[in-house]
Amino acid sequence: IDARLRAGLARLPGRKLIFTNADADYAARVLEARGIADLFDAVCDIRITGYTPKPDPQAYTAMVAHLGIDPARSLF
Repeated sequence: IDARLRAGLARLPGRKLIFTNADADYAARVLEARGIADLFDAVCDIRITGYTPKPDPQAYTAMVAHLGIDPARSLF
């Protein structure tokens, strides 16, 4: 566990979300291995985007809809 990474993420305000071209199971394993899984609220993975990867705009549209975020009020 990288204590500085964990502390930095914990200090960030708001929801912390994962948007990945991998699948959610892989993302969960990586977050768990890093000791930071509990700091994230949700994952949008390649399955949710209909297997449309970033940087395709359709992937971002799917992510926004799935996570229920307002892009104008979000930091990516």
